[in-house]
Amino acid sequence: MKEEFQAFSEMVCADATYKLIDIKIPLYVLLIEDDNGRSEITAFGLFVNEQRETLEWFFNKYKECYLACSMTRVFITDKSLSIIIIIIFLYLDMKERTVIKPLFPQCRLVICLFHTLRTFNLVITCEKLGITPDERDRSKGIIEKLRYCKSEREYQDMYTIFLSEAPHAVKNYFIKNWHDIREEWVTGLAFNSGNFLNATNNRLESFNSKLKSVIPIFLNLSDFFKQLFVILKCVRSERDNKTIGVIQKHPTKKFKNDDEYKYYKLLTPYEFNYLKQSLSITDNSNVLCTTLTVCSCGFFNSMKLPCIHIFNKWISTNNCLYDEKLCDKRWTRNYYYMSQTILKEPLMPCEGETPVFVDVQPKISKIINKII
Repeated sequence: MKEEFQAFSEMVCADATYKLIDIKIPLYVLLIEDDNGRSEITAFGLFVNEQRETLEWFFNKYKECYLACSMTRVFITDKSLSIIIIIIFLYLDMKERTVIKPLFPQCRLVICLFHTLRTFNLVITCEKLGITPDERDRSKGIIEKLRYCKSEREYQDMYTIFLSEAPHAVKNYFIKNWHDIREEWVTGLAFNSGNFLNATNNRLESFNSKLKSVIPIFLNLSDFFKQLFVILKCVRSERDNKTIGVIQKHPTKKFKNDDEYKYYKLLTPYEFNYLKQSLSITDNSNVLCTTLTVCSCGFFNSMKLPCIHIFNKWISTNNCLYDEKLCDKRWTRNYYYMSQTILKEPLMPCEGETPVFVDVQPKISKIINKII
């Protein structure tokens, strides 16, 4: 766990799952994303309760065990435990937010996409705000458009429409709770923090579903740990198989040009698919602060890979599109091979050789034997 976290500590997902243990305590799971888009578990926590003191103890211990926490940019959860260190995805809950900020003063909170929309649906109702169904639906529609804005300018244009059309109660609620923290929940603004395009904690939801498909509900603690380590072994075996597949598999389709082929050899398949889209799509939109190496768009800031706008800039200057310095080293194949556990393990020599005899007959003789 520690080796993987040391290599890929930029983003951490945190979430709790319930109903697995008979004493009815939650299991907290923390995982990271490697440079081929695979998930790796870094920590488990069994909590007697979810009070502030318990959460503080857990994350303090996490910081002690993983010194690379200082490199973490994102901590994702569907609770407001959230995204520690530079970005935090969370369900808006003041208790967890007050836990995170003192522990990680340099962090930026980023609120989970799913839980943002769910919060709006729970709060903006006719009963709670005293509005009509038409006002409720119109307000939610505008807020949803605000959620998916790609830039500050787009957000301000939509915010002006919201102020002119939303009822007074909805405007008060939104301005008080959401407008000033728009960089935490507006998709385009949140991507600027470097979250690898993760807007939710679906990675953990996928792992939690695997847990519940294997572990029966309300299992005793001893049997729970046995099942948990079986799942961990299976997940890591699957990860190792995928790692070997990255080395062995070769593309069957031809590359469009030499630049595309060079990027394929440089990057892991997961990241190459993102970069390939930037190479193949043309975008004539004007993006401020775009140079040959840096862009202000959400994709570049989130992924640290060259975007459409950078490639267009290179095309306009008649430059070759390949430059390995444009890509963050965490996405390269060399870094991936050096960080994978399966590739660090020494080969086990065979104790003895067992000869295998194969009876190979010519095809014609086989046919004759069948006829006879």
